[in-house]
Amino acid sequence: MEISITRFILAVAVTQVIHFVLIGLLYMNPLVAGWYKSFEKHPSMKNWESQGKFMMNMFFLTLVEIIFIGIVYVSTVQALPNYFWMKGIVFGLLVAGVRVYPRFLSMYMQTTYPGKLLAVEFVNGTIGCIIIGLGFSYFF
Repeated sequence: MEISITRFILAVAVTQVIHFVLIGLLYMNPLVAGWYKSFEKHPSMKNWESQGKFMMNMFFLTLVEIIFIGIVYVSTVQALPNYFWMKGIVFGLLVAGVRVYPRFLSMYMQTTYPGKLLAVEFVNGTIGCIIIGLGFSYFF
């Protein structure tokens, strides 16, 4: 399968924006935001002086990650199921298996990060990976 660089850049850009907005909604909903607020003084939590700086860092660091995930996607797309939803979900779960689970396990074992927030990170991280998988599945 030949991949156009223009289509790849478009796929990365669209997937990044959709991922950023949907993950923002998952983390900023009143329930989850309240949990994070209740732990803001916890020693494992970093205090960002500027919400804007935090959001810009997250946007661009996630963009780099999505570019790498996109490279893996186009390299493996032929091994995935043909149906759009299945292709995106299967790829998203595979990415979650190498991106979310090891980080969750490491944080659980080596930090004092609150368990409730670890669960949020695990669930939202997995959902985010599926969003990314579906984004690339739409384009390829």
